[in-house]
Amino acid sequence: MTGEEWETMADTQLVDSHTHLLPPWFSFESLEKIVSEAKNHRVFHIVNSSSDPKSHDFCIQTAERFTEIHASIGLQPTISTLKEFERFKNYILSNKSEILAIGEVGLDYYWVKEEPRREVQRKIFSAIIEFANDIELPLVIHSRKAESDCLKLLAKADVDVYLHSFDGNKVEIEKAVDAGYLIGVPTAVGARRSWKKVAVRTPLENLLLETDAPFLSFRPEIKPNEPKWIHKSAEYIAILKEVEFAEVARATTRNAKEFFKWHSE
Repeated sequence: MTGEEWETMADTQLVDSHTHLLPPWFSFESLEKIVSEAKNHRVFHIVNSSSDPKSHDFCIQTAERFTEIHASIGLQPTISTLKEFERFKNYILSNKSEILAIGEVGLDYYWVKEEPRREVQRKIFSAIIEFANDIELPLVIHSRKAESDCLKLLAKADVDVYLHSFDGNKVEIEKAVDAGYLIGVPTAVGARRSWKKVAVRTPLENLLLETDAPFLSFRPEIKPNEPKWIHKSAEYIAILKEVEFAEVARATTRNAKEFFKWHSE
């Protein structure tokens, strides 16, 4: 292989920065094929995220079994309680060497309508931000229908921030970019107008690609979603932003590697 061919391969490496390769959707047996197909589509790194204590161990075990998979451990806002927060902290501290990021964590106003429950979310999210600052792990943020409040609370963060599947408006995107946050655009960019706008408005220097598998497929008929579809998403975003595919691949891969702090092979 020539030097130019090696350079081209490096420019087309991709990362799925946020996915849920976890039960009940996936098993260790199914992951063998999923990881293989992802690599066939140039996706060489996959960040597996567990935000439910029931799947934390499985998430870490996937990172131990597959060199292509990395673990992120969080606490879903919809199940946030003081008891769960204490369990979450203890789990992170006991497994910190295996974890690249804290997430997903944050706020969810889509499923949680009652203000008292939202206030509990905000208090726990603030405590998680302080915890992340203390142990120096980056944050992966869930902000469904709560983008503005998430950005306000994240002003306290001293660590790097990644806004997963961010669906903020123009002003909120500008605030996030000004703060130096990374913004994840899911594969559903192929189907949803709002994420097309996010992809166009977010500079490449702040962009990450993600599947959020098994959810947010490029097309509704694709079920379940899986990491190999990052390639299709990158192609589509390149068209939206009127740049070369390699430019999207290079920028988003660099952003992911710098955020999650793993070394290039």
